[in-house]
Amino acid sequence: MRKLKALIAGLTALCMCAAYMPLTETILLESVFFSAHAEESGTCGENITWTLSNTGVLTFSGTGGLTSDSSVPSKGVKSIVIEQGITSIQNYAFHGFHFDALESVTLPDTLEFIGSYAFENCYGFVSSLTLPESLVSIGDCAFDYCPELKEITVLNPYCVLDALNTSSVSIIHGYSNSTAHTYAGEHMLTFISLDDDSANYEGECGQNLTWKLSSTGTLSISGTGKMYDFQSGKSPWYLERKNIQNIIINSNVTSIGSYAFENCNYTVSVKIPDSITSIGNCSFSYCSSLEILHFQTVLL
Repeated sequence: MRKLKALIAGLTALCMCAAYMPLTETILLESVFFSAHAEESGTCGENITWTLSNTGVLTFSGTGGLTSDSSVPSKGVKSIVIEQGITSIQNYAFHGFHFDALESVTLPDTLEFIGSYAFENCYGFVSSLTLPESLVSIGDCAFDYCPELKEITVLNPYCVLDALNTSSVSIIHGYSNSTAHTYAGEHMLTFISLDDDSANYEGECGQNLTWKLSSTGTLSISGTGKMYDFQSGKSPWYLERKNIQNIIINSNVTSIGSYAFENCNYTVSVKIPDSITSIGNCSFSYCSSLEILHFQTVLL
């Protein structure tokens, strides 16, 4: 009981001293306290450090490869900034992170490689991500199972994306005829071109035939004579097949090439003129949504 009374008396005296402490000393104590809790920091590579500010900005600074480190936090992180000088994000660097407040991720123009599984199984990740022009390749499943990630912008037309394997991404932004364009076409993802507004989806599909895909989803074949025969998956509009809703083959076209409209799963109607005299093998294979086929006499 005497010890308890002594403790209470001591605490009372301490409070009274604090009440009469000069204002400058009080401010100094508060400054020391908050500065000690303002940032967390650590290392995650031979020459790379990380800091988490009291505003939730997780910054990686240094040179070389950013590696996995269990000390790197995810809770309370609002923004990830990887600074210039960092050239790679190594395998598993952010694998399995669970973010609860993440709003943005900024990658540097010095980044050349993202390793396998680098961001796999990241929950609470951003909904869109821009990959810099400096990026050369991406490892296996680097962004797989990131449920919130829906859009990726690829600024390097030649970035190797073969192993990307994104289970949640549905939209890829990139340049026409780039690796991003090819990847989107092969995986039936929506592709949005970064080319200027004057860029057109058009080209040649026969010695005297041209094709053009409008912004409303109509593929038109115009000119005279025969259409080229194509190998499976090699028609000039194949990568855009998800955007083809209607096909119009104009008069004076005399043939439809092999595999011409293969896997046009979103095409609902095709107009074939009476000038057509032959249709090649598998021209309309796997056109699962095709409802209307307008044609007159066709010689097979």
